[in-house]
Amino acid sequence: MKDLYQSLNNNCQYFQERFEECKKLEDLLRNLSKYAKTNVPDTKETIDFFYQILKINQLITIIALDAIPLCQGCILTEDNDWYNKFYCKYAYLNIYEFFKFYDKNNSVMHQIISREANHYLPSYESVQARIKKIKKRNISKNHNYIETVRNKAAGHIDHDFNTYYETIKSLQKETVIECLSDLIGILRELQNMFLDLIDVFSQKLEAKIQELPPEKIEFANFLSDNLNLEQLNSFIDELNLHQHNNNPPQ
Repeated sequence: MKDLYQSLNNNCQYFQERFEECKKLEDLLRNLSKYAKTNVPDTKETIDFFYQILKINQLITIIALDAIPLCQGCILTEDNDWYNKFYCKYAYLNIYEFFKFYDKNNSVMHQIISREANHYLPSYESVQARIKKIKKRNISKNHNYIETVRNKAAGHIDHDFNTYYETIKSLQKETVIECLSDLIGILRELQNMFLDLIDVFSQKLEAKIQELPPEKIEFANFLSDNLNLEQLNSFIDELNLHQHNNNPPQ
């Protein structure tokens, strides 16, 4: 457990950095999108696709930043059964939110990877297999345990005491820790893929701007004066440097 706890600390620092970087990119793309919509519609498709990739990355980061302290809480509260149950039930709420995100975005993520980075397809298919294993441990044909905990004890409180009691008593710390540590590893893999895609689209966007006809050169000037595309590319390089050189151990 000690090694897992230290790994979670490293992951937390990693995802906190991604959290701040996601905000910087969000601001850049929002300003860029507003200007492009009315001034340079030629770039709209590239910007919209770029933004779609960023939104997926943001959701991955948020879910990971909730999963990490919940997993650490389950580890640290082994001597206090009630605190342990508290962390476990909210861990299942976090896992529920992940599956909600995954089920909604799986086809989109697969499409983006197939179209823009098909060398990642084997890795993505491996991630899909790992997700199925988590589902299999918690969801059967007749019973969705994750949804039950979410509906009866975490996202809501069931007013029938016996239902709430049985739900809380059914929580198993070891199972929760295993699910969360697997989930965090999956989220790291997904984020690494989509960080690379952010880099791909920063280059596509720059290439698109370079192709602008002379009458739209104002757009390039706007970028230079207000958003500084060079700074954006430098920022993307920094993201990739973190990804390859500062990756926490799994």
